Amino acid sequence: MPKKQLHLFLVPAPGAKPEFLATLESDSKHWNDHELPPKVTLEGYTRDSWAWKPAPEIWRQAKSKSVDGRNKLVGFVKYLKDRKKCAYGRYSPTSVFVVTYQEQDGASAEALTCRFTNSMSQIPDIPFGKAKSKPQPAPAKSKPPVPTVVATNARSSSSAPKKKSGMLGNLLGAQKRTNVHLHNAPTKAKPLAVVKGGAGGAAPAGVAEGGGEARTAPQVFSDFRSEMEQKMLDFDIAENETELKIKISLAEITRGLDEEAKTRVNIETLKFMVIEQAEEVNEEWVANQEPSEFMDEATMIVYKEGHAPEDVLEEMNRVELTEDMRGQARALQDARRREEERKERQIDLANRAALQADDEDVAALNTKKRDRRTIEEIQRGFGGEELPNNKMAKM
Repeated sequence: MPKKQLHLFLVPAPGAKPEFLATLESDSKHWNDHELPPKVTLEGYTRDSWAWKPAPEIWRQAKSKSVDGRNKLVGFVKYLKDRKKCAYGRYSPTSVFVVTYQEQDGASAEALTCRFTNSMSQIPDIPFGKAKSKPQPAPAKSKPPVPTVVATNARSSSSAPKKKSGMLGNLLGAQKRTNVHLHNAPTKAKPLAVVKGGAGGAAPAGVAEGGGEARTAPQVFSDFRSEMEQKMLDFDIAENETELKIKISLAEITRGLDEEAKTRVNIETLKFMVIEQAEEVNEEWVANQEPSEFMDEATMIVYKEGHAPEDVLEEMNRVELTEDMRGQARALQDARRREEERKERQIDLANRAALQADDEDVAALNTKKRDRRTIEEIQRGFGGEELPNNKMAKM
């Protein structure tokens, strides 16, 4: 019977693609009898005690060796020992595979000691694999007991009432009987008084409908992000699943929030968080939104690499191409506008230079020109009349 082989992969950094590490075989009975898959991806590192603490009733341990001949385990084991870390990877929602730094003897460069279990929920202090406990609503306040009203008649039942004659007697008798019936009628519990500050019987600010503290918008975003991260990680380790459908209902997510907090939580932000978490787990995944008839609901589908339909890829490429074309058009408009502004500045500078040259020519004409005529020539220019200064000198 051939030995069971396990192809071990490693995620070198969060969001990166898994890389091949080694192909392992083992002679251990636990290795061959346990339902190990043909491929396990080590998705992270931890120093928590749940990964290295001995627990034979939960864990199964086996010593394996590499048979691929690539000798990649030496550096991997050295990395774990130097940083005192354990590498782990889930291969089903209830199973986990761990390589610890403590149990590696280093006698062989191709040896690797690992542990695995199908009872992940029994491991204490493990951060995943357990269902999150829903917050229990606060116990309702006990209503005060309704006092039992004992019907008492004004007269003893043994003694018959005296009959009164006349209209006044009949009226008084009827009024008395009405009061007795009203007194003996079953009373209902009075409604609880409305808390001061709550309009229309609503719970006051900071108090949820169940009596506990109301959630805030940041808490809603944090819980939704954690839920999406867990779904993406579970989807990553599910080898047979190629697409993940996520339904988003804004009414359910914002239940228990006050009106002000509801305005801060919108469907577009939630859809972006789904796409963001998908890209953090694997950059090659494709997240697409299905058409919806309602504004407060959305259905997101995440496809693994190579499993997205052609129409989805074409639509995404068309949207990206449209955005690229818009960016190129904006860039061309900006370049054309800058070129026009440059030409206008050149024309303005040329006009200013021309005006300045004309001013210098006029100034030179007025200052450097000299009147070389004699006084007599000037006088003849005035028609032979002498200048007023000469007349005054003769006088």
